Amino acid sequence: MKRTGFYTDDTPNIARGVMLLGATREELAQILDASEANIKAWEAKYPDFAEAMKQGGAMAAARAARTVIAKFDMAVFKANVAVQVKIDALLAKQTPDLMRAAALGKEGGVLAKLDADIAALRATLK
Repeated sequence: MKRTGFYTDDTPNIARGVMLLGATREELAQILDASEANIKAWEAKYPDFAEAMKQGGAMAAARAARTVIAKFDMAVFKANVAVQVKIDALLAKQTPDLMRAAALGKEGGVLAKLDADIAALRATLK
């Protein structure tokens, strides 16, 4: 079935909105009941249509990038929290040993081990 979509004054606004939602050119053509060849021809013939396509696509890409960054930031935050919980547990576990060693004036070795353990935990974040 041949698609014969018609270009109207509203077509650029529709294109901008549809592209903003992340639609492909093929999906836009289906929504406008046009062929992909029509879409390409309209871009060449109507500068406002071409600009609307570009704007909608750019905004959708920016929104997708922000979503990816937000998910990455959340993953980093969760990893930081998990490491901090492990560090807190390590400190709680080592406190009695550190206090005993400090009472004997030998806290240096316990502190060095604790620093190394914490550094190893933090290295997992890189």
